[in-house]
Amino acid sequence: DLDVHQGDGTAAIFHRDPSVYTMSVHCGKNFPFRKSRSDLDVDLPPGTGDADYLAAVRDVLPRVLQVSRPDIVLYDAGVDVAAQDELGYFDLSEQGMLDRDRYVIEACLDARVPVATVIGGGYAKDLDELAARHALIFRAASAVWDDRCMGTMDSTAPVAIDTGHPPAMTNSRPLPSVCDERMTSIESGQYDTHALRGAAGGRPWSADGDARAVSDV
Repeated sequence: DLDVHQGDGTAAIFHRDPSVYTMSVHCGKNFPFRKSRSDLDVDLPPGTGDADYLAAVRDVLPRVLQVSRPDIVLYDAGVDVAAQDELGYFDLSEQGMLDRDRYVIEACLDARVPVATVIGGGYAKDLDELAARHALIFRAASAVWDDRCMGTMDSTAPVAIDTGHPPAMTNSRPLPSVCDERMTSIESGQYDTHALRGAAGGRPWSADGDARAVSDV
């Protein structure tokens, strides 16, 4: 959860559920003022900008993926971290948010974990401006797809894609490596989306251990 506000609802819902690992990077001095306990909370001060914010995310996300070993990552790409947001208290630029979103997606790919994302947060009177910020996650995902998946395709081997409409042709072949391995597994029903298993047994980054130290960053 990378909304500027702590993911308190998610933390509360899954507090006693060892199959789900919750992580939140947020402004410590912002709503909710009485926080729930995620498995990992990273509290950052008001005014945090691109460099410090991205450094914090890069510091914790690979380790979280390593110790929790998730079947899937559900990513809340909050845009109320923007400098212009009326309720955010952070100072991220649009480029900073785009870099954040791309990093999260690529970190999941590097860990060979599928990721699903939702838009989140964002408070502004200019709805076009707000919509442009929400589009950043889609721009990031598209860029990662183009750079890491499309670049490995054989443009000479077109295949038909069944869309329910007359057949369309696209330059594509079975995707290599992580770009299709997890998609194929999900489509075949290998993953149990009703039980998102976290670390088996103990949780190395428990709320009583390293997570408390990181939350004081």
